[in-house]
Amino acid sequence: MSDPTTTRSTFRRARRREAYRRLSELAGRRAPNPLLTLDEVSKRLRAFEQTYVGVRQVRVGDIVGTVSRVNDFDRDFLPKRSKIRERWHSVEQRYPEGDFPPIVVYGLDGRYFIVDGHHRVAIAKQRGIEWIDAEITQLRSRWRLPPDADQAPAVSARDLSLSATRVPAPDSRPSFSVSTANSVSQLSCFRSAAICDSRLPTID
Repeated sequence: MSDPTTTRSTFRRARRREAYRRLSELAGRRAPNPLLTLDEVSKRLRAFEQTYVGVRQVRVGDIVGTVSRVNDFDRDFLPKRSKIRERWHSVEQRYPEGDFPPIVVYGLDGRYFIVDGHHRVAIAKQRGIEWIDAEITQLRSRWRLPPDADQAPAVSARDLSLSATRVPAPDSRPSFSVSTANSVSQLSCFRSAAICDSRLPTID
């Protein structure tokens, strides 16, 4: 007899979709579309300021990146590895109606990068949920994230000169960087920030 939890789960369908996409990429019929990484984007766009916003609703479709889980999910939050199945099932069982607690994100130009809540977003996408609560820390950068940005390496100086809008900022401002997943809780609070909140999120 099959496990009823597994039968109800969206994981198998999502994993199958990811496998088909990967085969298409290997065959050259589809370009890879990984999650954007906050560290790469913040360096290239020269993020310099952060403001704690609080909990707001965000569109699931506007969540385009991650701080640390680029190897676990693709851009559509399809699972890239079978080992996350157990956690996926656990989240589904705990929130069968999709009443998830707020995820934790960084916001940049209307797009969001997940710190905590990757599985919740992945399941929300599979269930067709369009909005999700999120605890937001807003970033400000010298350059705006192009609306058609795909891979983090593609957000290059050339892309910025063609499609990004510069945000004026004094040259004396320090650089914002998320160098590793474990450094998120140690991000500097810049004196120039409008709000400098000590409640920085921690990695799941």
